[in-house]
Amino acid sequence: MSETSPKLDARSLSKALGWALVEIRAAQDLKVAQGLADVFHNVPSALNAGRPISETVERMLECADRNGNREYVLRILKAAT
Repeated sequence: MSETSPKLDARSLSKALGWALVEIRAAQDLKVAQGLADVFHNVPSALNAGRPISETVERMLECADRNGNREYVLRILKAAT
């Protein structure tokens, strides 16, 4: 995990997913909602499969980089810790 990403456990990652869903629901811009959905949609399966949290967060941040919403995602993740 990079130095800018927060240290998370399964509970805080689940909490971040919940907050992301609220942000998606409240988004007035479809691209913002789609970007967040793209970053967070694999979280439940990663948690259920027992994948390492650090690997999951790293993949999320790579996706966020592709979507141009890394800072937004980091704020959600940090708020959940």
